[in-house]
Amino acid sequence: MSSDAGLQLVSALQSQLQVEPEWCVPFDRGFQWWPGNLSQRVWADPLRQVGSHEFSRLHIESDFLRNVDESETISKFTAYANRLTTVSAVVFHQAERCIRLHSSICVSDENLEAVLRLASTIAHLQASDASCKSLGFAEMLSVHPDTTAHPAT
Repeated sequence: MSSDAGLQLVSALQSQLQVEPEWCVPFDRGFQWWPGNLSQRVWADPLRQVGSHEFSRLHIESDFLRNVDESETISKFTAYANRLTTVSAVVFHQAERCIRLHSSICVSDENLEAVLRLASTIAHLQASDASCKSLGFAEMLSVHPDTTAHPAT
């Protein structure tokens, strides 16, 4: 059995992003951090075996909008926004009444180094997208940016 490439990637990505311990809240198989007013979560699914190949799926997810009720407008917004995205899907979470930006990448021992470079770029772009676009979209949809304070502040 190989090592857990997903957990290795989470640890390496946390270091690559230069996440300071005081801005990070660890959780099972991942961490949450605040690159600004919108938090971002990074986690890896448990290893999965397909044939003779083991891999994990890494998730990068940024808070975006809150107080979002399901409506035709929200459905049209997410459909349209997903046509314009670069590295993240725009995902409506009905139960939590929020919209988040989400990316995922499969990682294995064989592609760990390449995926680390890609995941770091995605995390930076996604956090920037969320920060730059949340206020405008919130105003357009009559909702709020999903800003939160770090739990220690």
